Amino acid sequence: MNRIGLTGLGLLIAMAFSTSSVVADESSLLNSSMLGQLTGTPVTGWAEAGWGHDFDGIQAGDRRGGNDNNTFGVNQIGLDLNSGAGGDKSVGHRVTFVYGDESAALGGSDDFAFTNANVQWVLPAGIPGLSGGKLTLGRFESPLGGESIYGNGNDHVTRGHVSQNTDPVAHTGVMVERAIVSGADGAVASGRLGLVNADGNSPSWLVGIDYAGLAGIDLGLNVLHDAGANDDTTFDLGVSMDVPGALADVVSLLGDTTIAGHLVWGEDDEFGFSTGARYDFGLPLLGDDGSTKNWYLAVRYGNYDAGSNNGNEWGVTSTLGYQASDNLLMRIEYRWDRDSDEGLGGDADEDNQSSLNLNLVTSF
Repeated sequence: MNRIGLTGLGLLIAMAFSTSSVVADESSLLNSSMLGQLTGTPVTGWAEAGWGHDFDGIQAGDRRGGNDNNTFGVNQIGLDLNSGAGGDKSVGHRVTFVYGDESAALGGSDDFAFTNANVQWVLPAGIPGLSGGKLTLGRFESPLGGESIYGNGNDHVTRGHVSQNTDPVAHTGVMVERAIVSGADGAVASGRLGLVNADGNSPSWLVGIDYAGLAGIDLGLNVLHDAGANDDTTFDLGVSMDVPGALADVVSLLGDTTIAGHLVWGEDDEFGFSTGARYDFGLPLLGDDGSTKNWYLAVRYGNYDAGSNNGNEWGVTSTLGYQASDNLLMRIEYRWDRDSDEGLGGDADEDNQSSLNLNLVTSF
């Protein structure tokens, strides 16, 4: 994924302020140090547009399936400014802004969302148990849930009406992450601990551990306790691996394969999973030599039953994607939501809804 430097923008800003006392004043917010940090910030992003159709003609809630019925639309335009702390940098930041018809699926308003907006700081020596850890303050992506196989960094647009119960997308709060064990064989275990906002109540807590290096398998376990009205605890178990050794011979027709999955469950009858595979199998007609993992197939399921008003809500999303080039993804998604009680999301809408989306996604 190419990075767009902000050097030109930084120079223009510096020229505009070079004759003002703002830059001359060392205590100014916009000083040479700040401009240097701006020009060194890598910027990536994506744009996604397509056609969507809801076969049932009604869409409930923010996490809808299509761009209304039989219409074209811009689903998401994302911009990610990521200059994270770590290595030689003790202070960093990350801001991810998403605009479009489907931004509400990421926890934002009807038009835009911030999945990241945070300040990062590598904690100095002298803090028992936390020295060298990275503190993140603000809004940050949740380690729970998420899609198992991503398309150019952005989530599926058809997340389903009930997926918010097993996939919080992002949190606002504070989190500390730190390596626990680093083995000579390259294996790394790291942990995280955080306090995040709940629904108008005491802060929720988040704890997790990741392990990488077990025969090419990455594992993660994260726990989120919501201290809000539901007082609910959600668990997430994630796994990702490149198909190794003998198993690769079994699936040799698929070429080099990566498989991954998330399993999420909670005390309030939440249950969901996302799973997927990415493999190389070129299409000569599209000028593809099969040198990269071009195809991916993903499935998401979510179930939620929070009482009689939301009896047995569940949804399934299936996705087939093809990486036509380094910065172009072709994707087709089909989603089906069902509620056997009072309508999806507690609204007076139809119980069963299905939708189809055809998308092109480009990255930059």
